[in-house]
Amino acid sequence: MISRGLIGVALLLALAPRALADDSPKQRAAKLLDEGVAQFEEGRAADAYASFQAAYRLYPSSKILLNLGQASKALGRNAEAAQAYERFLVEMSALPEVGDRRVSLARAGLAEVLPRIGRLHLEVSPPDAVVSLDGTSLGPASRLRTLYVEPGEHRLSATAAGFRDGSALASATAGYEQRVSLALEAIPPEPAAPVVAEAPPPAPRRRWTWVAAGSSAAFLAGGVGVWLHARSLFDEYRKTDSGPRWDELRQDIGREKILYRVLFGAAGVAAITAGTLYYYEGSRRREVRVGFLATEREFCASAGWTF
Repeated sequence: MISRGLIGVALLLALAPRALADDSPKQRAAKLLDEGVAQFEEGRAADAYASFQAAYRLYPSSKILLNLGQASKALGRNAEAAQAYERFLVEMSALPEVGDRRVSLARAGLAEVLPRIGRLHLEVSPPDAVVSLDGTSLGPASRLRTLYVEPGEHRLSATAAGFRDGSALASATAGYEQRVSLALEAIPPEPAAPVVAEAPPPAPRRRWTWVAAGSSAAFLAGGVGVWLHARSLFDEYRKTDSGPRWDELRQDIGREKILYRVLFGAAGVAAITAGTLYYYEGSRRREVRVGFLATEREFCASAGWTF
């Protein structure tokens, strides 16, 4: 078994060289380490463990992991000790300033506790999922190697953005390694909200447009009819030899000539009105008003547009 004196040497070297400022985190952590070493040599492993933990929180140097491993082993926390030993070896063994003595100390401590604990080999998907063991967060799965646990049942859980939380129950056996697979189920994306197309605006009602267009057509048809009748009268006028009939036809032709001209003119006015109404009734909200006023002496009509 490794002597306490050797442990003390390892602990005292954990934070050298120290910062000059007395109140710096590194200096305060060094004082806590000194206290922890003294407590450990006095056989007060629980107090030493608390001092080492406080020092690591102040200044999380990987060198302190060896101190924590030794104190955890003395308290019977074998799984915690193995985890600290392994992290120390992975993070510090390649550095020349660590020294073979401390590396050997960590390897010996790890070999001593391994037969007393179980090992869980994690296979977590996605690899950036945050893993928790028995409710304690351990960090992303990609940074975790084999988990050292006390024999018995343990619950592993994992969370990741965009995935449903997952958990698995593992039964650890001392001296053996168990594979634990935990694949999180991706949360399906929410269906996109249906795009509701705006209903096309209702077709404008062009009531007065069609009234004017119908009137134009009626006037035009009437004018054509009168013009054709006037032509037939004119043909008869050229062929007749009767004087009275000639005078009668000449008067009829004159009247109908005036009539079909009036009808054609009215058809043109109605057509222009229809075109104007077509534009105004189809633009935004156009309101067309038509009014009539009748008295004993006269009849009046008026029309107006509201824009």
